[in-house]
Amino acid sequence: MKQQLRLTFIIGLFAFSPLSGSAQEDFRMIGYLPFYRFNLIDDIDFSQLTHVCLAFAHPDERGVIRMEGGDVATAVRKLKQYDVKLLLSLAGGGMSSHRSRIWTHWMSPAQRDKLVQSIISYVRQYGMDGVDVDLEWKDVNRYYSDFILVLSRELKKEGLLLSAAWPGIHRYPNLTDAALNEFDFINIMAYDLTGPWNPDKPGQHSSYEFAEDCITFWRSQGVPAQKLNLGLPFYGYNFSDLENVYSVHFKEMVALDPSFADSDRLGDIYYNGRKLIQLKTELAMQETGGVMFWELGQDATNEHSLLRTSYLTAIGRDPDGVLAYQEALSPLPGRQPLVIEVQEKDKTRYYLSLEKGRLLVIQEDAVSGRTRLKLPRSHRFLEVVHVILANPGLLTGQLRPEFSVSGS
Repeated sequence: MKQQLRLTFIIGLFAFSPLSGSAQEDFRMIGYLPFYRFNLIDDIDFSQLTHVCLAFAHPDERGVIRMEGGDVATAVRKLKQYDVKLLLSLAGGGMSSHRSRIWTHWMSPAQRDKLVQSIISYVRQYGMDGVDVDLEWKDVNRYYSDFILVLSRELKKEGLLLSAAWPGIHRYPNLTDAALNEFDFINIMAYDLTGPWNPDKPGQHSSYEFAEDCITFWRSQGVPAQKLNLGLPFYGYNFSDLENVYSVHFKEMVALDPSFADSDRLGDIYYNGRKLIQLKTELAMQETGGVMFWELGQDATNEHSLLRTSYLTAIGRDPDGVLAYQEALSPLPGRQPLVIEVQEKDKTRYYLSLEKGRLLVIQEDAVSGRTRLKLPRSHRFLEVVHVILANPGLLTGQLRPEFSVSGS
């Protein structure tokens, strides 16, 4: 082929919309981002997620919803650059007795309507896509299920989502079937099987077997598989000193030694490494509708990232199981971004762009202009990758790394 500034390759026409052609096109990738991690937003690749839960917000003494300690407006503005749905996550585990009393007061029959309207107002104010309820244990009280029914009713009027985080193998007695059915999806906290509260039982707090048990449990409660998201932890526990058991973050393990990324144990330190996260993601793809991560700030933000491992597992690999999109399309020094243009018969163009090591998909048409999309998960997309690899000049810099693909 004659060398040109712009090369054209002809391949069979394929549907090139985001997630097209994939059995996992609706697979959810949900990450929790606590307010105390907002300073890490620029370091996290949110293009690998479908939903982000901003955690945690509470009613104050007057019933007004607040998220203290985080710049929510700036966080939302940055996250809206990505094709993700943003949910306001309420409450959280381990609340103080004072905060629990406030929640109980505002969920009571006389006050719940005001609480719900305050939640709706907050979501509207920041242009969020829904609400995630993470009331736990004693805070799932006698008022809980009626509160969920009212909240769900008002969210549905706005076309907004409702989700919840539940323990792995425990259903709260105050959770009625009616309330359970209102959730669009449920995040299973398939971790904390053991921990500092149980120092005499050191071990893996989030094993593959426990993940299986959690899925089985919630299916036995009548929850459809597609509504479940399997929780994956980015942390573990150090049982080296049984008098002082404490949590460790995955990024801390990788910082000690990159080889620890593929382990799930170092002596008496137990955590989830890349291999275990891959296996559990595959389990979730077979048995549930998605995965959930607690929490994004605990992950490594380099090639060892657990989020990246789960993402590459979910979007698929080439038939040999070797090629991943971002490895195949490595940016060239001094030649960013690498742009791939795809033009369909309907004149819609798709630009695949590597920017700062992140693969973006931009759609352009006459009606909507340019819109940032997610990386397609279709295996057919790898045809394009193989075209690149079959022409190494594109990656060595001998040719300009830009070309178009037209449907035949």
